[in-house]
Amino acid sequence: MAKTLFLFAFLIVLGCCKKPEPGPMNELEIPKSQIFISADNEVLFDTSYTSCGKFAPTPSESIGDVPRLLVSSPGVFYPYDPANLPDDFYFRFVFHDVPASGKGSPYLNEFWSYIHSQMYEFNSPPYKWDFFLKLKKDGKIYQNWWNGNLVSLPVDISRDETGLKFENYTFSKFEEFGSICMLDYHVLRLEGNINGILITKDRRDTINVKGNLDVFLNFSP
Repeated sequence: MAKTLFLFAFLIVLGCCKKPEPGPMNELEIPKSQIFISADNEVLFDTSYTSCGKFAPTPSESIGDVPRLLVSSPGVFYPYDPANLPDDFYFRFVFHDVPASGKGSPYLNEFWSYIHSQMYEFNSPPYKWDFFLKLKKDGKIYQNWWNGNLVSLPVDISRDETGLKFENYTFSKFEEFGSICMLDYHVLRLEGNINGILITKDRRDTINVKGNLDVFLNFSP
């Protein structure tokens, strides 16, 4: 009887000391998107937010059939209410010659393989990766492109005109992201630095921009 009571007490103590199962990661623990941009040493944007509860369209264009040229601009996560991101602020990443097994946007793993098959510099020859930025300062709109179309037909694709750089970039796959948020997103994280010049449409005024972007790119699962 004593042995039975001892064993019962031991099991109770063991149960109390058992480590609790880890719970789901809190939204506050996930990496944050960040937008920091200064122009001529004046800070224009400095905002960050977790990436749950965001909208993320995935525009892309399939040009031709054989071989198909897929120009893909993954959706970028913004907050539902981007109070600090006005309509005259805009940026987009465009990737060319992206293989895709289905129609439209590539799947997450297809894009992951694509970016690791050969790394390119943004806005540099052979112009496989483009970075576009538009913002407003002192009542004027500045961009690094005023030509062509970003992601649309006909095949008159925009190119950087000012030597704007998106550099020191890193990609990372965030496979656990969907289980944290209410919606099952499939994303890659892209971090990098902005450095260069933007111009007005008449090419008369320029500003020097610097900044950091840390954003999530949305893909098909």
